[in-house]
Amino acid sequence: MTRSMAHSRRGVPAMHLARWAIALGAALAISLSGIAPASAHEGPISLQVAQDGLGGISVTATYLEDGHPVIEAIDPVATAISADGSGIEPFPLVPSDGEGVWVSPEPFLDPGFWTVTVSVTTPSAATTTVNLEVVISEDTPSTIAPAGPEGPRWVIWALGAGTLVFVTLVVAVVVVRLRGRPSDKRAEP
Repeated sequence: MTRSMAHSRRGVPAMHLARWAIALGAALAISLSGIAPASAHEGPISLQVAQDGLGGISVTATYLEDGHPVIEAIDPVATAISADGSGIEPFPLVPSDGEGVWVSPEPFLDPGFWTVTVSVTTPSAATTTVNLEVVISEDTPSTIAPAGPEGPRWVIWALGAGTLVFVTLVVAVVVVRLRGRPSDKRAEP
C-alpha cells in the first residue's frame, strides 16, 4: 500500500464526519425554523371563548388561514351582559401558563346565562361573541397561572440552541484537525 493511499484512507472518515456534522447542523437549523414564533404568521384570526368552571373565561386564538394557534402576545378585552341586562365593564385578560391561552385574572361571572364579547387588536383585529351558561363547579381546578419562561417553547429553543452550538464546535474541531495535518506530498529522491 502506498503512502498516499494510507493518507487518503485516514482522511476519509474525518471528512465524512465533517460532512455529517455539517448536514446535521443544516437539518437542525431547518427544523428549528419550523418552530419560529407565530410572528411569521399573518392574516385574520379567530377567537374561541369558554368558561373555566370558576366564573371566569379562557380564550384561545387561531390563524384562519392555516389553523395554527396564535402564541404571540395578543390584547384580549372581555365584556359581558347577563340575561337580566346588567353588564360588566371591559377588562383585559392575562396570559395563562398554557401556550396561546388567555384567562380572566379572577372569576367575574355569577352563575347564569351571559353574553360574552372578546375583542383583540393585535396581531390583527378580531371580535367574537358567545352565549355561555356559567355553572360554578367546586371540582374544577384553577387554570390561572402566571406565564413564564418555563413553557415548552422556551425548552425547545434552549435545547435547539445547545445542540446547534455543539454541532458547530464539532465541525470546528474537525476542520482544524483536517487543516493541521501535514501534507503527504514529499519530494521523492
